Amino acid sequence: MTTTQPRQVNPWAAMGALSIGLTVSMHAAAVTSAAGLPAGYRAPFVDSIARAAGSATSGGASGCTLPPGVPASLANRLCALGTSTFQHGFTEATRTTLILPTAVLALGALACLAIARRQHRPGRGHPSQAPVAVAESV
Repeated sequence: MTTTQPRQVNPWAAMGALSIGLTVSMHAAAVTSAAGLPAGYRAPFVDSIARAAGSATSGGASGCTLPPGVPASLANRLCALGTSTFQHGFTEATRTTLILPTAVLALGALACLAIARRQHRPGRGHPSQAPVAVAESV
């Protein structure tokens, strides 16, 4: 960008912020959720949530897929925990990411209101509408 080009917000920056926020919040949610799992399943659970966070920002979708050998008694618990962890992490990342555009919209609305109030003040019109004093010739 040169100094003569107008400055603008890059829409891809918002996607980058969402991606980073998603990765961070998903990891934190996964670590918290994994604490209740047996020790041998904690690290793979956190890794699978991290992969899910990566596919969420690239448009991929997947259900609950478990590696072979997971006991049936633990399989449903892992799927439910994975779903709730993903939903919580995604919601937190989206909420945080939407703060900036919401603030920009609110500031824009306030600026519009300030401009509208300034233009509609009584007694203030355009200079062409102001009375013009005419000098008398004697």
